[in-house]
Amino acid sequence: MEKKNLIVCHGDGDGLISAAIIAKSISKTEIIITQPFLLDKITVDTNVEKIFIVDIAVNNKNVAMTTDFAKKHEGKIALWADHHAGAEILSEILGKKLIFNANEPSCPSLLAKNGFIVSDEWLNA
Repeated sequence: MEKKNLIVCHGDGDGLISAAIIAKSISKTEIIITQPFLLDKITVDTNVEKIFIVDIAVNNKNVAMTTDFAKKHEGKIALWADHHAGAEILSEILGKKLIFNANEPSCPSLLAKNGFIVSDEWLNA
């Protein structure tokens, strides 16, 4: 089975644009659109080499659900980018794989400040 990359994104405009930004920089990509409270429902295929998570906040009603997902897939998570307060809890699990700043207005803006090419019109999506 051929290796692929997986992008997991929030189902709003911010998340979808962030997924498009990541997809432009990697190949062989599948995108799963979800909500923070559904993260534990995602099945990661065995042929997934890297996981990129964008605009998925920590589930504030069940923090353990989010941290358990991060721990389970830590070896495959290449990037978790988020601008929602609370994501800093993931730094203990993910270290430098976490790009987080609650002061950013959007996830595309956060990605742009971390080396990704982002069109001006997408910065504040």
